[in-house]
Amino acid sequence: MAKKQTYGRLADVIICLSNRIYKTPRFPLHLSRKDFAEPSGMSIESIARILTKFKADGLIEVTNEYVEILDFDKLNLISLKG
Repeated sequence: MAKKQTYGRLADVIICLSNRIYKTPRFPLHLSRKDFAEPSGMSIESIARILTKFKADGLIEVTNEYVEILDFDKLNLISLKG
């Protein structure tokens, strides 16, 4: 993960939460920005910026209650290209 760019790292975390932890593309948002930042090795500001970008690009939907992956294929491509 250390060799990936920030977009790929965050995509990895979102995909991992979706596939391994919650086993659904829509999962509750029990994590803070800090909780997203720690496993990806990124700052809280970077997490907020990239989540906003992913949302604007139609990859995910983020509310106070949940995160939903809208375009898994594109998010996975970002993860792979990292």
